[in-house]
Amino acid sequence: MRHQLHGKLEVSMLLGLQKILRKVRKIEIILKKAVKSGTRNVHEAYKRARNEVNKLVKNTKTKYFMNALSENNQNHKTMWNTIRTLTNKNSKTTNITEIHVENDHSVTEPKQIADAFNTFFINI
Repeated sequence: MRHQLHGKLEVSMLLGLQKILRKVRKIEIILKKAVKSGTRNVHEAYKRARNEVNKLVKNTKTKYFMNALSENNQNHKTMWNTIRTLTNKNSKTTNITEIHVENDHSVTEPKQIADAFNTFFINI
């Protein structure tokens, strides 16, 4: 099984990572046994270990972000960067330059585009 880590990891988050990786390796071994044996007991052991790792990952992330937010509550820029990391939001924006409205009519002016969206969502 291949595991990928997304985003940047801070040192404080890496502290729990070794424990998580050891448990993931244990899960992989149990999963192989479950597939080979096909018994319910081994499959249940796999599910328990998997759930334990999922809980550990969730708790590690929660502790990291709670700590990061409490450390940066006076510095709004770093606090919002932490929130963006937490919510996995990129700063990429998409500019809409043209939309097609009824009767194959195209709208390209920003105000007209906004009005077309407003009209559309009002009528939903």
